[in-house]
Amino acid sequence: MNINDYISGKYVEQYQYKSFSPTLINHAWEITDGELLTLLSEADRAVGE
Repeated sequence: MNINDYISGKYVEQYQYKSFSPTLINHAWEITDGELLTLLSEADRAVGE
């Protein structure tokens, strides 16, 4: 799944109100932004230290 196409969820009509129903996030992510990949790599390395 391309991270740019991800939709966090939707509002669902309940009895007299709307509630937010989040989308599942356990997908294989496809990150195409090079800057984001660099930042994620740096964060991963920092957590590993």
